[in-house]
Amino acid sequence: MVFAREETRERLTGAGRGRRWVSALVIALAADMIVSSMVARDVYANAGLDADRALKDARHNEHHRSLLRTSCVNLMDFLGSIGLLTPAAARVYRRTGLL
Repeated sequence: MVFAREETRERLTGAGRGRRWVSALVIALAADMIVSSMVARDVYANAGLDADRALKDARHNEHHRSLLRTSCVNLMDFLGSIGLLTPAAARVYRRTGLL
């Protein structure tokens, strides 16, 4: 992780406001896709549950969202320190449950 963080810092050296904004939003959207793909509709249907209700309950499970936030604290601190936690990105992270 240290290498990845240093590499990210280096690549953003001299980056303008627009590039940082776009990068922040792309990273946030990728994180949203990754987190949302962790909850699969078929898993609930195969378990004999109402898939629509189970998905809704899983997405609004506060314990799960709390665990996600806790596991991402260091990442969010890092993104904030290098200017990649913009208001637009923060909205995506909040919706996803990472912030």
